[in-house]
Amino acid sequence: MGACGRGFTRRCAAAILGVCLAAGVSGAEARPAAAGAAWERLGLRATTVGGMTVRYEKALEPNLPVFERELAKLAADRDRLADILARRREIIADIHRILGVTGADPGEPEKTFQEMAGLFARTKLTFYLARTITIKDFLRQGGQLPDFRYDRADDSVTYDARLHRQAGEQPPETWDLWIPIAPDKAFELQIGMVSQFAQGLGSGMATVAIHEITEMTLLQRARPTDPYWRWFSDGFANAITSVLLEKHAGKEATQELVRGYDPVKYQDLVREINLRYWMLGNYGLYVSNVPVKAESRILYARYTYALLEAQRLIERHGLDCVARILDRIAARDGRGGRDLLAAIEDATGDDLEPRLRQYQDFATVQEGGSKYAAAGKAAAEKKDEESLFVSLMRSMELRGDVFSQRYLQDFLNGALLLFWLGHEEAADEAMQNCLKLYSRDSVPQGREAALEAYVRYALNSHKPQKAEQMADELLAKAPEHVMALVVKMRSSLEDGNRAQAQDYARRVQRLSPEASAPYRAAAQILAVDPNRPGEYKEPAGPK
Repeated sequence: MGACGRGFTRRCAAAILGVCLAAGVSGAEARPAAAGAAWERLGLRATTVGGMTVRYEKALEPNLPVFERELAKLAADRDRLADILARRREIIADIHRILGVTGADPGEPEKTFQEMAGLFARTKLTFYLARTITIKDFLRQGGQLPDFRYDRADDSVTYDARLHRQAGEQPPETWDLWIPIAPDKAFELQIGMVSQFAQGLGSGMATVAIHEITEMTLLQRARPTDPYWRWFSDGFANAITSVLLEKHAGKEATQELVRGYDPVKYQDLVREINLRYWMLGNYGLYVSNVPVKAESRILYARYTYALLEAQRLIERHGLDCVARILDRIAARDGRGGRDLLAAIEDATGDDLEPRLRQYQDFATVQEGGSKYAAAGKAAAEKKDEESLFVSLMRSMELRGDVFSQRYLQDFLNGALLLFWLGHEEAADEAMQNCLKLYSRDSVPQGREAALEAYVRYALNSHKPQKAEQMADELLAKAPEHVMALVVKMRSSLEDGNRAQAQDYARRVQRLSPEASAPYRAAAQILAVDPNRPGEYKEPAGPK
């Protein structure tokens, strides 16, 4: 996040890459109206640079040569992407060979490769260059621009560049990207976001596609039976990706990947990352990105040292050791994290247990559990919610009691901590992940338990409408589910339907003890003057 002039905030540089990487697999809300008449009302001029349209404010015209150089880099990177896309069948064949996969149909991974890496290959780009003061005046006077929000209360502007795409849609044909320029800051620094943007639009997307297809194929072959595989799956996916990038895109592409995983940056975390207990993403609150800074550093340290361990094995035993390891694990009845270590030793002769222990500072799981329980208690006493979140994540990993009631409660607590820390979007995503995890056919009553957790999340965050759909599903199975009724009661009140809210309130009262919070909430709604609506709120903050 960087300031773009007084009262003007942008999150564009970080948001671009995050959205680009996710857009191929998840949807977003509909795209706001295109700039259209807005840029005309702002008096922006137009030119074409490298096949891309640039609309700019006249005051910024002297800076166009600098911007042209940035766009030239972007165009070159898109050309590299097109070249890699043309080789996707050969790349997938290499992935199958390295992982020891035979007789596989390349059609599905090819389609995935095209969807991920080719997301912007043919997108027509339009860039808008305007000064922050010009944009702010325009918004202040009632104008609207996509991805900008003006807050009249404190006369501030927030810009959050997003690619809006519905799930299942084809890549967008056009995309408008605004670059607000603060006159008191160096122009070159403010357009640096275009370089990051190039990584998303260019060969960086191919890197992501190769990694994801490699990891997906590896896990499909291994069929893990517990969560403790991620150091291996992500470490070798990155190691194999680096090999394939050098072959198909050149050494520079590999160097760019490896530069992102520099062990020197994370030396202070070596004993804290618990690499052996890193869970596969579908078992946890988040998969790749988390907005809690301390947790994010642990995540990237894990990527870094997982890659280091994978490269070490490949250097000692050759790239074909990966297929040998997978052959051994596929032949075993058990395919948990401990079985994986046995398969590695069987295939290579290397005992990885001592190496993995260097990434933790406890000898047994019990010692580690005690460590994080004490750390969590201390963080709660200090009201340090970020440290509490980190301790909770490590405790969940060490226990590994996935699908237990305790694990579900911790999932809920983790989501609420994210919400209270101001990361509402990440908190919502965590609860969606929870619902998906517990909806497996192999988990009896798991979906119902996760639906109830979602309802409690919505009520504790004071946003009952988040869980209306979940409440409806619960009530269809259990018409007297009190917390689901409370969600419907609160949502009806927020929608302005007091009569319906009172109907739900009567049902809540009938089903709840008089001293309970649901009963009191219902009584408040039933007792309040319709012209002076009351509002029930549970205590805020962590329990």
